Amino acid sequence: IEQPIYSMIDRSVMEKAYLDLFKAPFNLATTIWNVLDRGILSGKYNKMIPKGARLSGDNALGAFVGHSKHVTKEKIDKVEKL
Repeated sequence: IEQPIYSMIDRSVMEKAYLDLFKAPFNLATTIWNVLDRGILSGKYNKMIPKGARLSGDNALGAFVGHSKHVTKEKIDKVEKL
């Protein structure tokens, strides 16, 4: 089982690199990781990164999941249009 990153914002890894693995003859399975793009698609980072949030960089989970560098203007603009 593979667990690629896949969200409305980041579909490239799954659709370009992995999609053929889920078809015959391989028939591999997947479970998706990062469907809300580190929480960005929830809209909670549209105005600011709250203190203590995963992407604030000031907690252990944030060190594992990512950092504020993942919150880009391009992503926020896409979320606000949803």
